[in-house]
Amino acid sequence: MIILVTSSGKSFLYLLLASLNTAETIIVIVSLIALKLNLLRKIKEMKIFTLIYEEYKLTDKLVLILIETVVSLSFQLFLMSLHVKNKLDRIIFNECHLIVTTANYKHKMHELKKLRLIITQFFFLSVTLSVSVL
Repeated sequence: MIILVTSSGKSFLYLLLASLNTAETIIVIVSLIALKLNLLRKIKEMKIFTLIYEEYKLTDKLVLILIETVVSLSFQLFLMSLHVKNKLDRIIFNECHLIVTTANYKHKMHELKKLRLIITQFFFLSVTLSVSVL
C-alpha cells in the first residue's frame, strides 16, 4: 500500500513500470472519469500504449478501467485470460480509499473481493486513506 500526498508521484510508479520493454499488462482501476482522463493525459505524454477497457478483447501494456466495470463478467474473463497466458503484471487500485468510503452507496464495491482469485501483485494507492480504515 502506498499513501502519498497529492502530486507526489503515485501514478509515476506504475507508469514507469508500464514503460519498460519487459512489462506485461498492468490493470489500473480508477474510480472517477475525471481521474481516468487525467491519467490518459499523463500516459500520452509518456508515449505508453494504453487501452481503456470497454468490452474490448485487446490488450496493451496499460489498461485503464472504471471501478464499476471491474466486477463485470466480461472483464473477469479478460483478467483470467491474461493471468492464464502469464500476461498480467499487476493490478493497481488508484484512490483505493474510495473502495471503503463509497461502499455504502456503490454496492459493486463489495464485489471487488472476486479479484482475490487472481494471483498477481496488487498495489493500493491513496492520498486520503485514513489510518482508522487500515
